This record gives sequence, C-alpha cells and structure tokens, in this order.
Amino acid sequence: MAKSKRAQPTVENFPAYQIITPANRLAKAVRKTTSGDPDPVAKAEAALAALSQHFAEWMDAEWQRLDAARTAVHAAATTERDWQVLFRAAHDIKGEAGTFGFPRVAEIAESLCRLIDHTRDCTRLPRHIIDQHVDAVHAVMHEPPSRRSEEIAEELTREITRVASEYLLSEDLEALGEQGSAASPPLAPL
Repeated sequence: MAKSKRAQPTVENFPAYQIITPANRLAKAVRKTTSGDPDPVAKAEAALAALSQHFAEWMDAEWQRLDAARTAVHAAATTERDWQVLFRAAHDIKGEAGTFGFPRVAEIAESLCRLIDHTRDCTRLPRHIIDQHVDAVHAVMHEPPSRRSEEIAEELTREITRVASEYLLSEDLEALGEQGSAASPPLAPL
C-alpha cells in the first residue's frame, strides 16, 4: 500500500518497540494535475512577480509608520502604548522586508525589536540608538542597488547590531549590580 493513499494509521510490532505511522490525511488535499494545468509553483512566482512592482511602495509606507512611531516615543509624555506601536512597526518590517527584497532592512528592524523587547525600561533607551536604527532602515531601503551599496548596508547592519548588543549588555550589567547576583546567561549570543 502506498504511503500517500493510507487513510488509516498502521502499527508495526517489534520485540522491543512499535512503529506507529499516522494516517496520511494530506492525500485528500492534493489534486492531480494534467499536462495542460499550469505549474502551481510557476503560477505563484508569476503572481509574486506581478506584485513585486509595489514592494518598494509598501516598504516606504512601513518605514513612514516606523518613523511616526519613533517621533511618538521621543515625545515628552511617552506611554507604554507608544513603545508597543514602535515595536509593532519594527516587527512588521522585520517580517516583510526579506520577502520584499530588503534582507538587510529585516536585520536592522530585528535589532530594534530586540532592543525594545529586552530593555528593562524603554524610556531609558538612548534616542540616538533608536534614531540610528530607523534612519538605517530608511537609508538601506532607498540606496540604489549596487555591489558597493550592499557592502555598505552589510557594514551598517553589523555596526547597528553591535551597538544594540553593547547597550543590552550594559543594561544586563547594571541589573546585575542592582540585584547583587548573577543573572541567567542568555540562551543565544547577543
């Protein structure tokens, strides 16, 4: 019996163990194509290519949202909601930028998300670090593609993430001083 057609689970018994293979419920979701049907992957790629002319516009709209959120957190009476809006704008860019052809922008936005998420008191987050991230997103998005611009974007991204990591490390060291004991080590390197 072919695995793709199996509607019931199977159990194979051995002296010290059993192998249970679940039913293949995906077989019902797959339809067979005929030679005249278009390739679904090619069809999806064509749809993506048709949309790609709008990617830069969509990313620019996302950057404007990020810039407005930055302005709000720089205001005198910043609220928790302002920080959430900034985080969400950066998080959305992080998720969309790679798909839209801006992988370095995604890395910069991820660094900003990490800063906001791991800083104990966001109101103490230096404005210049926030500005560096938001301005770097804009700069990388709007630089015409070339080998040199990619090198600059890579260097800028590396430097932005280094500054963010150093700030978070200083926050951890300050927290250590306040607590008087060692904090748990991070699961992943900063």
